[in-house]
Amino acid sequence: MELKPLENVPVVSIEHADLELENARWGKAWRILDSVLNVLKEKSADLDLPEHRLLALTKAMLGVRHRGDLKSAAWEVERTRLWLQDVPVAEYSDIQVRVLVRR
Repeated sequence: MELKPLENVPVVSIEHADLELENARWGKAWRILDSVLNVLKEKSADLDLPEHRLLALTKAMLGVRHRGDLKSAAWEVERTRLWLQDVPVAEYSDIQVRVLVRR
């Protein structure tokens, strides 16, 4: 099946980037996430949705490995901390747990 029509669906892009990440292709994974986040921004999507936060945090993590971009990663980690600060751990959703595993 051709994935091109689904490339901007968050779950598809997350999994696609994960495959590249597992193969140590930091740049390719970063570009996948950067592309989908740019499309979401152009569509004025809510970037605070959990799946979009996962995209952003993963991109930030890859930015450190691929580009040495610590500033974006620090900002994204702080944004994540603020997002989860009032949520009891026992109530974390699957996506919230996955976000934390990315750190």
